[in-house]
Amino acid sequence: MPWAYIDQTGKIKIDAYFKEAGKHSEGIAKIKMNGKWGFIDRLGGMLLQPKYDDAGNFNHGLAPVALNGKWGFINIEGETIIPFDYDYAWDFQEELAAVSIDRKWGFINPEGKTVFKPQLDFVWSMSENKIIASLKNVWYCFGRNGKIIYKPNFDFVGSFHDGMAKVNIGGKRIGHRLIQGGKWGFIDRTGKIIVRPQYDFVWNFSEKTAGVYQKENDSWIFIDPNGQTVLSVKAESLKPFNEGLAPAEINGKWGYINSSGKMQIETLFLDAGDFSEGLAPVRVEDKKNDG
Repeated sequence: MPWAYIDQTGKIKIDAYFKEAGKHSEGIAKIKMNGKWGFIDRLGGMLLQPKYDDAGNFNHGLAPVALNGKWGFINIEGETIIPFDYDYAWDFQEELAAVSIDRKWGFINPEGKTVFKPQLDFVWSMSENKIIASLKNVWYCFGRNGKIIYKPNFDFVGSFHDGMAKVNIGGKRIGHRLIQGGKWGFIDRTGKIIVRPQYDFVWNFSEKTAGVYQKENDSWIFIDPNGQTVLSVKAESLKPFNEGLAPAEINGKWGYINSSGKMQIETLFLDAGDFSEGLAPVRVEDKKNDG
């Protein structure tokens, strides 16, 4: 089923041609057609033809892309700015990009210079001047200078968003990025538990709220940074608020609710992504061959 883009009224602004579609960043979105990734502008015009095996988002004028099993960074013209030397690479965040070589992670700057030598087992992108990383199954919080600030004692630690990072206790790690079971809560920038681990699933904080799920009563709510309920929503699934709207699944279809919990964009879609720069990718019924 193809993906299209809608505006905040729910009107389709870019038609459904894409096998997959990402959010807009710096006016550019990654899209997938014929098994390859390329980039479009806000009007749906093709900026870079799909030819990459994988791709991230543009930030600081650069996007990570993969070709023949290696990652590098390109500019908006498609020129290689940072060579394809990496086994994996993430978007630039706060002027640093996480890169992997020989299963170890470090960071480079937009000039391609190594800022932190790849030596960690796993890292999240730089967020709010902090790096959350893992080494030998121990989590660390580093500052921008590479010095250890503290060691969060949890089974899983996410990156910081709105001053909060999600944490898990009791879950089983599946690789570095996934964890099964356990309970989820949140810590602040100092590592202090603000919302005790009690939920079965949580999204990162966004626009000062976080969507959380409790399996026991099959309920979704949004909480504030103090852990207080700010919104209860009867939905099968929810995603975070972005630009005032949050995707919500009801009866197998996705729409968008506003901060009052009112359905602002009807549940017409098979899936729905976050709003960014006034547009959101949505999955629609297949009316034509998208390649």
